[in-house]
Amino acid sequence: MNMVVDHPGSVRTEERPDTITVALIEGFVPYSSTIRRTDTFMNGYQKAVERAMEEEPDLLVGSEYSFFPFEPLKETEAKSLLEELRGLSEAHPDTLMMPGTMIWQDGSTLYNTLPVFQGGEQVGRYDKHSKAVGEDNLSRACGLPFSSDESDAVYDLKGYSVGVDICLDHAKQVLKDSLDHDVDLHVTLAHGKQFFPEAAAVDVGGYHLRCDSDDHPSLGASMAEVRYRGEGDPERAATYHLRSESRSLDLGDGFTLRVYELEMV
Repeated sequence: MNMVVDHPGSVRTEERPDTITVALIEGFVPYSSTIRRTDTFMNGYQKAVERAMEEEPDLLVGSEYSFFPFEPLKETEAKSLLEELRGLSEAHPDTLMMPGTMIWQDGSTLYNTLPVFQGGEQVGRYDKHSKAVGEDNLSRACGLPFSSDESDAVYDLKGYSVGVDICLDHAKQVLKDSLDHDVDLHVTLAHGKQFFPEAAAVDVGGYHLRCDSDDHPSLGASMAEVRYRGEGDPERAATYHLRSESRSLDLGDGFTLRVYELEMV
């Protein structure tokens, strides 16, 4: 299945705004490696994404494993989901949409993929690089290898750079090690992975966004969080400050939208 786009990222020509609105969907994903089909959660999550897009944020972020009905999506199912998400992007063209990751099967290979949309098009795809416990268990249950093909990790949002990684990739500093310079916004989608300051690829005055689908207390923070990078020696531990959400919105079915107005320096 070809999910690659010709021109990853988006190109904007207007002057960079002073404020960016980001919205993170918060909700627990009941991940299971048991091969049994149940679309209930995934369908409810998709409705939450549709409701969230009505807020018209500049950036919408979901979480890991959101589009996963406890059984990998077949190629035809993945294509259908991508088309529905593309249509949603077409209805809200100004939002850079990172709706959550999907577990899908392309032939005899498993992927954990984040599709990225803007302006009614899929502008990129990021595959999780690092096989974690979730992928390892699922790979064994399915009898299929886990792989990563595409890594469109940096996007443009109204003149600001947005980098993305998924869960264990963040802990392994995949994004940070791949960049020549830091980004304005670093987005991490996860299922049970805390923020690592040393892995953040954020420029001074920028933000790290973490959208997690596991509420395990050991993470020590909420499922959705935003951290601002203050001044500090980049060769040492940078200073990050948690930001309080400006408002929240009940999306139904146990999902909450955390909306932040971020001042960009």
